[in-house]
Amino acid sequence: METQFIAPIPEHFIPIRQRDLGRMLCAELEGELQGQLAELFQTIEHALAQEHLHVQRELKEAYAPFDPDTDVTFEPDHSAAAKTESARLLLEHLDQVLEQANFVPLTRDAIEESLAATGMQKSNVHVDFSVFDILQVYARGDRRETTTVRRWQTCFREEVVVQSIYARLAVVFRLQPEARLDRHDPASDAIFLKLFQSIPQTDMRMLLPGARYRMTLLDQGKIWLPTLSGAAITGLKIARGAFVIAFVGLSGLLGLAGLVGGVIGYGVRSVFSYHQTKKKYQLTLVQSLLYKTLDTNSGVLHRLLDESVEQECRETMLSYFLLWRSEQPLTEAELDAQAEAYLLEKLGDQIDFEADDALVKLVRLNLVQALPGGRYQAQPLADCRPLANSRGGR
Repeated sequence: METQFIAPIPEHFIPIRQRDLGRMLCAELEGELQGQLAELFQTIEHALAQEHLHVQRELKEAYAPFDPDTDVTFEPDHSAAAKTESARLLLEHLDQVLEQANFVPLTRDAIEESLAATGMQKSNVHVDFSVFDILQVYARGDRRETTTVRRWQTCFREEVVVQSIYARLAVVFRLQPEARLDRHDPASDAIFLKLFQSIPQTDMRMLLPGARYRMTLLDQGKIWLPTLSGAAITGLKIARGAFVIAFVGLSGLLGLAGLVGGVIGYGVRSVFSYHQTKKKYQLTLVQSLLYKTLDTNSGVLHRLLDESVEQECRETMLSYFLLWRSEQPLTEAELDAQAEAYLLEKLGDQIDFEADDALVKLVRLNLVQALPGGRYQAQPLADCRPLANSRGGR
């Protein structure tokens, strides 16, 4: 099997670390300007991190009653109304943080379409959506991968298959009360957060809770066809042996008992084969969860918060640099185009850059001035130095 990647679909995510992007931008300047720009980037990083502190506090507070991994022994009593409000705030803040980290929510139709598609593994996985009280799925990094395979259906000729891959997949879920492990435990209404990497869209079903393997027709044929054929042959031998019994007495009876035992043994072997096949599918599921999982529960919160701040810093830093470098003020559309061209040149990736949020932040930080006609102009680096010097220690 040979795998190749083809051109990804443009997305908003900028695939470079914030500090590396800062060094790349500063490297285009020399002398005092390089130092001033580096200092300004540290100011932007500090300011955006401070703005996210309150979101982090509110997320942790909202998730506390639903965290299944907490080791806190004392928990105040939460009324049903208070827990409902905490769950609402949690989902609202999560949606905001995921959007800032450039995740896209998947609709129920999109999820079911992925589940209905046929993947590389022809296993029949069924997902029971009725077990979920909450189910939200977010994806980032929709890329295409071509794989060369050989199938017995095509006489083992090479066949090129194109798969859609999610670079990141986030799943938020809570089970219905009747589907929880301990229905009588008041703390069993936990909300689970899962973050996965490199997930083929057709294999997303394997990662959703409530997924159950159903035997394919091929697997059932492997089990039942040999069983039925063996039973038919053995039954024929038994029928023939019945005539022998009348003539050979005890020895014929012992032979008949052996044939019956053979039928029973063949049936036991078929059942064992069935369970072995189920175990093989379960192993596939466990391996997918083991190697594809990036984080769970509260760890997902911290990772997403860090990624959202990083992404906003990248967008804001690049937007300021391009505005500062431009000989004339730019509109949002012109800034978008210049940013996409710059990223394509430096990173070799097609990025669907969105400057609107970065411009709002730059204006709020007094680093960019909004002009009439929807144009924006960067403040000179020298004028930004007092703002940089006023930041707190880190």
